[in-house]
Amino acid sequence: MVNELFEICCDRAPDPADQARRIYAAIEAGVDVNQTDKNGVTALHHAVRFRSPIAVESLIRSGANVNQPCRRNGSTPLHRAVCQTGAPGTADRSEAAAEIVAMLLAAGADPLIANKSGKIPADYATSDMLRSLLSAKAKRG
Repeated sequence: MVNELFEICCDRAPDPADQARRIYAAIEAGVDVNQTDKNGVTALHHAVRFRSPIAVESLIRSGANVNQPCRRNGSTPLHRAVCQTGAPGTADRSEAAAEIVAMLLAAGADPLIANKSGKIPADYATSDMLRSLLSAKAKRG
C-alpha cells in the first residue's frame, strides 16, 4: 500500500487536483504518510524529488515528517529540495523547487540538519534565492 503513495508522488506530470485527491485517499485508506522504503525514503522525499508542490503540501497537511533523514545518505526532504537536479525530467522546475523549499521551511524543516557527509541543505543550494530562504530561516531558528 505504501508503494501506491510513492507512485502517486513520483508522477512526472500529474494533474495537481487529482494528485492531491489520490494522496488523501491513500492516507485515508490507511497508508502511513511517514512509512519508509528500505533506504529510509518517504513519500515526501519522492514528492520533493519530483518537484510536485501539491504533493508536498498534501503530505505536510497529512502529518509528514519534514525532517526525516533517509538511511542511505542522511538527506532530509530539504536537502533534496535545494539540489539542482530532481528526478529525470524535472530540470525546468526551479520555481517549483523554490516553492517547495518555502513550504518545507514553513512546516518546520530544519535548515541546519547535516547529512552523513556533514553538509546542510545550504551547501547544496543552487541559487542565491534558495540560499537566502535557507539563511533567513536559520537565523530565525
